[in-house]
Amino acid sequence: MDTTELRRRYDDVIAVASSVTFATPVTGWSARMVVAHLVLHDRLLLDGFETGTFDGAPALDEERVRAEPDPLRGLERSSADLVAYLAALSTEAAEREIAVSINGRPAEDQLSIHRVVDVHTYVHLPGRFEQLQSLRIPPRGAPKVRVTPRQIDAGWDFLHP
Repeated sequence: MDTTELRRRYDDVIAVASSVTFATPVTGWSARMVVAHLVLHDRLLLDGFETGTFDGAPALDEERVRAEPDPLRGLERSSADLVAYLAALSTEAAEREIAVSINGRPAEDQLSIHRVVDVHTYVHLPGRFEQLQSLRIPPRGAPKVRVTPRQIDAGWDFLHP
């Protein structure tokens, strides 16, 4: 399976997470929590691809997110593991369908691994990247934009027409 774009998206997230000073939000997730969420999400994806069932809800559990010991290093490892796993998949294997639940809500239809990876690559990672960008300490006088986890996860709503 071609993982070029997925790897690029991870590189973007890791670059901003490792090189930027972040503000502490009054409400919502800190940058550390956003990165920790991605680590947990990656692990759940890998497990789901192996077992045939994926539910991203545990990656939204704040206790689990806060317990991630070193989110940046964890994301470097988890993203490399996920990319390597997917790069080794044949086209046929990438079309295998799995049961998908988002926040505990099962999708009406099973989705191919390829489709789940597309959503992760083109919806989830860019959304989390934007969330991290919104937490950057902006230049003096620049407006601050806030993206919430709920807005990010709304990208999954197309699974539930």
